[in-house]
Amino acid sequence: MVIAQGLQPNIEIIDQHTIRFRVNNCIFHETLDAVKNHNICQMHHHLLEGIFETYLGDIDLVQETSITNGSDACQYTMVKLPVQ
Repeated sequence: MVIAQGLQPNIEIIDQHTIRFRVNNCIFHETLDAVKNHNICQMHHHLLEGIFETYLGDIDLVQETSITNGSDACQYTMVKLPVQ
């Protein structure tokens, strides 16, 4: 799914509950000027969050870096939360 979107992702499995996910291509930057529109970034964050939750259940997705802040990629850490 993420490859089909053109995100050019790197996925690193940290442990059985934690994944580091790096988006190397903003799929919105050319058409919507995401660098100036942080609402687009929030929408993209929620899209990624929904993808992970669909497959893994309850998660916490934390954005560590952002293309809009001058980084070369948007990097997230996803932690699968324990079932309560």
